[in-house]
Amino acid sequence: MEQNKPCYHYKKRVYTDGLLNGAIDATYIIHLNDNGREPDIEKQLSAYHPTNIVYIVINKGYKTCPKNLPDQTPPYDLTDAFLQIFQHANKENYNHILILEDDFLFHPNIKDPTIQRDVCEFLQTKIANNCMYYLGCLPYIQSTGFSNHNRLYLSSGTHACIYSKPLRDYIMESYTQSDIVDWDLFHNCNSFRYPRYIYSQPLCYQLFPPTENSKHWYNPLGLADIIKYLHQQFDLNKQVEPGHQFFYGLSKFIYVVVLFLIACFIAFILKWLVTPGRGVQKQRK
Repeated sequence: MEQNKPCYHYKKRVYTDGLLNGAIDATYIIHLNDNGREPDIEKQLSAYHPTNIVYIVINKGYKTCPKNLPDQTPPYDLTDAFLQIFQHANKENYNHILILEDDFLFHPNIKDPTIQRDVCEFLQTKIANNCMYYLGCLPYIQSTGFSNHNRLYLSSGTHACIYSKPLRDYIMESYTQSDIVDWDLFHNCNSFRYPRYIYSQPLCYQLFPPTENSKHWYNPLGLADIIKYLHQQFDLNKQVEPGHQFFYGLSKFIYVVVLFLIACFIAFILKWLVTPGRGVQKQRK
């Protein structure tokens, strides 16, 4: 990783009206150099200042800047960018940080003071914990209840995620770069090792058009192909709604169905155990 540092440049912005500055120390925006998205970043930052300190992290990319990667592919290059940011954030002694990918699109609701306070108060309770918080993604299974901060079990998209310092330390100490085939898949596979949370409504979007990175998505059992098919069916390559709202609702419904099936299975086992002549044998007198 150290020899890859020259491939990154950090452009620091300082504001005074950070929307989530009450709980997040800094925002990092990963920008692949010359990919044409810089005007979109500037447009978003002209309307939204996520925190008082914002870094635009210009990644020269493995094709133009030689890097030591497990494989010369976009997913490994993106993982390297995340890990470089982790190191930079630790050097700056930041606690919670927000990392945005350069195709992020904030929802106007993130300017709602009630939502800002809700998110910040929740994050403040997790400052000493291994945890990850999504301002938006495409959820497939998330808990639902009386809180706006749901546990996230299955999803796609890491374009707007908050990482606690303990989680950053855990990842850098416990895994090598070659262990992380795909950044998104990595966090899905570790959902039960550290909690992932998501706000009950999308606060930051991402479109899913075909990209060089998506061509190299890890595809066990054709899973990536299924996800791409769903993106196309809901026009998520062109528009953020109604696709995101549909998946937010569906992911909560699936969670309820899974809980119901588990409850039915437990009830069946208990009934089987107490049925005479089956599970629990009667003791002879």
